Amino acid sequence: MNRIEVNVITGEQTTIPLTEEEIAELPWPTPPPPPSYVAFWDALIASSVYASIRTQSMASLPMNTLATEFIALIGDAKAGRANEAAIQASMSAVFSTGTFTEDDAAEFTAALAAGSLTDIYSLT
Repeated sequence: MNRIEVNVITGEQTTIPLTEEEIAELPWPTPPPPPSYVAFWDALIASSVYASIRTQSMASLPMNTLATEFIALIGDAKAGRANEAAIQASMSAVFSTGTFTEDDAAEFTAALAAGSLTDIYSLT
C-alpha cells in the first residue's frame, strides 16, 4: 500500500510506501457476522410467529406439510448443509399459504436478523 504526497506549491506528486505500522492503524471495515441458522432457529421458536405456524399446521394439512419441509431444511442448514434456494422457496410458501399479521412478518424478519440471514432471505 502506498500514500501519495502532493506538493501544494508545485503540484508534484510522490508515492511513498506505507509502513507496516501505518497499515495496521488503517480503519479496516469490520466483516459482517457469519450466518447462524442456530441463532435464527433459537429466535424463531421463541416467537409468536412460530406459535402461529404451529397452530395453523395443526389445522391444515398443506400448512403442516410446508412447515415440516421448512423445519427439515433449517435442520439441514444448522448441520452445515444450507440449501438457500429451497429455504427461500419454503419460507415463501409457508407465508403465502398461512395467515400472518404484519407483526408476524416483523418477528420473522427479526429472527432472520438474529441469525445474520437478512442478506440471504426475505419475505418478499
